[in-house]
Amino acid sequence: MTTRRISFVVDVVVLCFCELLNPPFERSLPSDRESLVVGNRRTRNVMEQTLKQQEEEVEILIEQECQLNKLRSNLEDVNTISIGLAELIRNQSSGIDNIEASVENACSDVGQANDHLSEAVRHKNAARRKKCCAVIICMLFIIVLVGAIVLYFLFN
Repeated sequence: MTTRRISFVVDVVVLCFCELLNPPFERSLPSDRESLVVGNRRTRNVMEQTLKQQEEEVEILIEQECQLNKLRSNLEDVNTISIGLAELIRNQSSGIDNIEASVENACSDVGQANDHLSEAVRHKNAARRKKCCAVIICMLFIIVLVGAIVLYFLFN
């Protein structure tokens, strides 16, 4: 910025000096000095425009660098989260394996319990049949015994 001001001051001083050296009647005709001053002005304008463009580019680069830093920070956060998640999964996998084994054991135990219940029902039904047969045999025996006693007293 100070370089621009110095350049501007130098241009103004050169212009004023050129006006002092040139007589009034020569001012209407372009001289080499005036063309130099005009050229300096054009050069200064081009340089100012270039400087403005460079400043804008620097601002854009600074903004992009800030965005890259934020992105880098976000990526580091995601990496940290994924590492933590992997560790949690690793730590809890043994617990999940234990739960899975327990579920499998429970399923096999339920299957065995169903088999035992089916067998118990068969035994119960067989015992009921045996009891019914025993009751029928006992009743027949009692009927035959009563009949024999009645016949014995009738014919005696």
